[in-house]
Amino acid sequence: MTVYTKSKNEQRQVGNEEFSRIEDKKILTVGGTYVADLEFEETHFVHFVRSYISHGIIKSIDVSSARDMSGVVDVITANEIALDPLVPAKIVDQAMVRELLPKNKVRYSGEPIVVIIAKSKQEAAKAAELVEIDIEPLNPLINIKDSLASNELIFDGAKSNVASENLPTDFNEDDFFSDCEIVVEDSYVIPKVAPCPLEGRAIIAKPTLENLEIYISTQAPHSVKDTLSKMLKIDSSLIHVIAKDVGGGFGAKIGIYPEEMLVAYLAKKYNMTLKWVETRTESMLALGHGRGQTQRAKLGGTREGKFTHYYLEVLQDCGAYPLTGAFLPIFTRFMTSGTYDIKNVEYKSRSVITNTNPVVAYRGAGRPEATYAIERIVDKFARQIQVDPVELRLLNFIKPDQFPYQTKFGAIYDTGEYEKTLRALIEKSNLAELVMEKSIYINSDSRFRIGVGISSYVEITHGIPSLEYGSAQLNPDGNLELRCGTFSHGQGHLTSFANIASEITGISVHNIKVIQGDTDLVPFGVGTFGSRSIQSGGVAINRATLNLVEKIRQFLADYTNSSLENVSFSKLDGYYSCGSGNYTFNHVAQLAYNAGVDLKCEAEYKADAPTFPFGSHLAQVKVDLDTCQVTLMKVVTVDDAGNIINPLLAMGQLHGGIAQGASEALFEEVIYDSDGNLMTSTLYDYGFPSATEFPRFEVNLSETPTPINELGAKGIGESGTIGIIPAVANAVVDALSEFGIVNIDIPITPVKIYNALYGNKSS
Repeated sequence: MTVYTKSKNEQRQVGNEEFSRIEDKKILTVGGTYVADLEFEETHFVHFVRSYISHGIIKSIDVSSARDMSGVVDVITANEIALDPLVPAKIVDQAMVRELLPKNKVRYSGEPIVVIIAKSKQEAAKAAELVEIDIEPLNPLINIKDSLASNELIFDGAKSNVASENLPTDFNEDDFFSDCEIVVEDSYVIPKVAPCPLEGRAIIAKPTLENLEIYISTQAPHSVKDTLSKMLKIDSSLIHVIAKDVGGGFGAKIGIYPEEMLVAYLAKKYNMTLKWVETRTESMLALGHGRGQTQRAKLGGTREGKFTHYYLEVLQDCGAYPLTGAFLPIFTRFMTSGTYDIKNVEYKSRSVITNTNPVVAYRGAGRPEATYAIERIVDKFARQIQVDPVELRLLNFIKPDQFPYQTKFGAIYDTGEYEKTLRALIEKSNLAELVMEKSIYINSDSRFRIGVGISSYVEITHGIPSLEYGSAQLNPDGNLELRCGTFSHGQGHLTSFANIASEITGISVHNIKVIQGDTDLVPFGVGTFGSRSIQSGGVAINRATLNLVEKIRQFLADYTNSSLENVSFSKLDGYYSCGSGNYTFNHVAQLAYNAGVDLKCEAEYKADAPTFPFGSHLAQVKVDLDTCQVTLMKVVTVDDAGNIINPLLAMGQLHGGIAQGASEALFEEVIYDSDGNLMTSTLYDYGFPSATEFPRFEVNLSETPTPINELGAKGIGESGTIGIIPAVANAVVDALSEFGIVNIDIPITPVKIYNALYGNKSS
């Protein structure tokens, strides 16, 4: 496959050795090393006894029988925990405090209540069966709207069940749309989803004479260190966090959970090595869920199709505690108007507490929700005025000469060529042929219907710019060693950072080592989330490597008693020239080693602003009118994330993102019953797809460099998810439009299609 890169006017072969993932050899041969694989002497095991109801008052806890069981070290309740509760952020109702173990009240099914420490996992699990907990049930508030309307408070002392809100001032909806010739409106439900990483949460806490070692599955090792330092009230220098390989995070492993805090605390308290690896059911119950929005979108404009007014109203499900769910509407608000130049935009949101598992960040974190609303309502507007949805988008796009473009809510889009990606999508997908195929099915009296859906998106990456660390060091063996504060958990940073350094030095990526995930070896870092890594850690690595090249020049000038101007470096030749002599990196490394000179450079980088990747996605679906089954037949995308460092990695991130987004559109949904019991607690119950549910994804890369950083790069890890969800939904509606269907909420299952087609007819 060939990727054409606009910025460098060259062709790069994706299969080229220098672009291939250097991580894969280990993963595909000896395999990764995960927390569950680690074994230490005299390790004890932790088991959590969890709430069996979603909302209730704890009347009594009897752990005496469990404590007496053979192999049990101790059984711990809230009364034995001397840790401060978790206080919410200032924008959240301050009464919504979370205790690491609840003393009086449980708020969701699966909330940990009791901790058991035993010599083996089996003994800990058996002891859990002997713990007796009496909980007086309270009315569970599972639905956002029910919780919003209820006078019963999930948190005593709170003003309401609203954790945070963003309300427009002096806004009258009727007046707002009064001048519009055309107004369309619809409501959309984006249900909660489970992250389902292959590796669930896992932690080993190991006290030593010097410090507390923490081995953990995380996206942000330094964040874990900082949080534990504050929670345990010990100096951060006494905490050593090591993250090995991670089997997926998707946003759910950015922070550290109460279970992991308790393992660290109890390891220190009992001075013993403790290990906890969650089961799949525990992961479905208590690893933070994603999404969870109910939306009402309203779009107004002219009969010719020009958008003039847009209003989005959001109810966000926080779950039982106001974690990231309290803030997700902020990112939705930021990206409300999408790729369109709309003069008048208003937004309203409420984040609501419910008796369900708390909501955390999940791939895209608020941006897929914004794109979903605008792209669905744009298609409805197109049907209303009977205009091609492609032409309607082209008419309303922000134009290239309008950048940098500031939206109503303060987002400053750096660069964008939205028309370019949509026109490329039309060409690469052969859209005219797909539309013709749809008409053939309609006219052939077939039981199948074909639908084509598109979406155009813009998203924010590195949304809250933060300082990141990078270093480059020439080792005595002539190899290059890089260190970075971001943390790869599948993205391929070892390869991409090596690509950056190789581009500067000419050293092969196979002679470049990248160190990450160890807080003793990397002095600081923020971690990997929000598609921030290349444009933060990558830039820091770039700067450190450039500085190293100059430091070597200065070393050679001093070594040869030459002026700095007489020392040059040729990346293509791979050596420095100084007078009549040439010095390779191996030669320089030996000279520096013998002279006792450390050839290492460190760099820090914090961006001035976020960046805004964009693109266009197309989905073609086939709907069986008899079985109501949807088959995803074709996916074509054109995505632009600025300069692409490594095409293979970019495509890999897009493939993964598209699969997650398409799955969300068609299969995935967390379901609770009316009592708050999780009905999708295993992968047998939860709609989790395999590769057989998907066609080949036709992914295309475009490049519009950003001026925000010297690499010209934006993030791409979440783009695939953001663009494909509304494209799939639009495709299904397109397939069923002849039956008067204008919306089916995701996931679009056979049951929902059946109800839309036949549910209102008598049997």
